[in-house]
Amino acid sequence: MTLYEYIAVNNSSGANELLKNYGLRPTRSIDEIISRLKRIVRKYKKIALQDLTTIHPDKELLSSFTTNNISEKDFAYATGRTPGFAEPEVVEPSPFKPEAPS
Repeated sequence: MTLYEYIAVNNSSGANELLKNYGLRPTRSIDEIISRLKRIVRKYKKIALQDLTTIHPDKELLSSFTTNNISEKDFAYATGRTPGFAEPEVVEPSPFKPEAPS
């Protein structure tokens, strides 16, 4: 499923509102919405793609990956290790020797 299909199927009213801003009349046809979304992206490129992000059905989920409202110090223990403790000693593993079949 393309981005255009996903938006048209899951947010056809938002897509029609956006397309109206580009001078196109609303339609009930999902195929026509898809075609029109493609057309505005071909013509207006980055601006149209940015507009598509405002009507994407999962825009809140996507923005949670692209915006960072959490300070770096909140990630201090992200590795699961407590600062101040000695570095763990790394021991090379012994070579793997498969057991002979019995």
